[in-house]
Amino acid sequence: MKISIDTKALLNDGFRMPVAAFGLCCENAGGKQAVLHALASGYRHIDLVSGTDLQQVKEALEECGIPREELFITVKVKAESVRSDLMTSLENLGTEYADLCLLSMAAEGSADAYKEIEKLIEEKYVHSAGVCGFDVTELNSLLSRVNLIPAVNQIECVPELLKNELILFCRQNKVGVQARLCLKSRQKQMEKIGRLYGKTGAQVMLKWLLERRIAVVSEAADDEEITQNIELFDFDLSTEDHSMINIIYRY
Repeated sequence: MKISIDTKALLNDGFRMPVAAFGLCCENAGGKQAVLHALASGYRHIDLVSGTDLQQVKEALEECGIPREELFITVKVKAESVRSDLMTSLENLGTEYADLCLLSMAAEGSADAYKEIEKLIEEKYVHSAGVCGFDVTELNSLLSRVNLIPAVNQIECVPELLKNELILFCRQNKVGVQARLCLKSRQKQMEKIGRLYGKTGAQVMLKWLLERRIAVVSEAADDEEITQNIELFDFDLSTEDHSMINIIYRY
């Protein structure tokens, strides 16, 4: 299937998630203008992290003119404060629900924390539940103790975390995979391939992930990068490109 800016992944609970998300990070600090620029560039999926200035995000969502039902908002919660984190985020964002709520990391009590997200789904405050950075062992343990299979496992896009074993395990268990391309995780090896297409190394990395059926979250330090990171649908990587990147990521 040809991937486009409008492509959405079908999650295991029936909801659809835009495959390309704009990720808030410390560099853009949840700035109103960054969110507005991301939405103007074509993003419809906004991924929020701890420390985001939600008031600025709220103002951007109010000013952008895009109906709430056309947006997909991901929020993250900590195991020790699931309900309070989620409800505070919703209040500060001025929205009645989160499209995706991710348990921020595996920890003692993860299963109980995840069950709290399940309750929030029943109460209509959340559409889909997921996790961040769970490895095979952690996911397997969680799956045996909860009712809803996580719709998404978001992992950082670095070789030591983006493991083929984990990708395969997620797919076998109908857990969607999403990779977060942080500013610190850029791979310089991608720049050489990018020059062949007039693209940046980050664009090559994001395209490789999408062509592997892995949804992406991309961070950006400025408006130019925000725009670049969504301009992924006017080129396709060759078989040779994939082979080179696969070696780097031991995929």
